[in-house]
Amino acid sequence: MDGFEATNQIRQFNEHITIIAQTAFGFLNDKEKVLSSGFNDYISKPIKANELNLLIKKYFNL
Repeated sequence: MDGFEATNQIRQFNEHITIIAQTAFGFLNDKEKVLSSGFNDYISKPIKANELNLLIKKYFNL
């Protein structure tokens, strides 16, 4: 099962949980596909600490 299928199954019983996709690719159409597939957001490798911190703050009010 890939992340898209896992997100689809999770969304069937929990629409409110935050799901952030992480991928090795950073193409613009990847982000569009991720967001239209039920993920809340997206981060690509290599993960930069400041970008990850911004996502955590955005979704978890820290």
